[in-house]
Amino acid sequence: SSAVKHFKLNLIKEFANKFSNIKLISSIELINELREIKSVDLIYPSIGDNYEFIKLFQKKYKIKVKNLVRPEDLYSWQFAKKGFFKFKENIGTINNFLFKPESV
Repeated sequence: SSAVKHFKLNLIKEFANKFSNIKLISSIELINELREIKSVDLIYPSIGDNYEFIKLFQKKYKIKVKNLVRPEDLYSWQFAKKGFFKFKENIGTINNFLFKPESV
């Protein structure tokens, strides 16, 4: 829908405004930008349209994709495989992981 498209475009613009090393490009420009690139680092989307797009793009253009994943996401995902209630039951465990004192 146009509302979802507008929302996503605003998210992209907001994100791009926070970093100096970002260049906003169209999907057509993406192909040209990546012609010489053999690998790229991406924030791992895990599911959805972006995940499917990345998988298809990776295969079509033979680009190695390194997924950047935060440790807290990796830890939490183990509880998100059987619905929200299983995840909710483990919020205390997740919080203990997130807020544990760092080892020195």
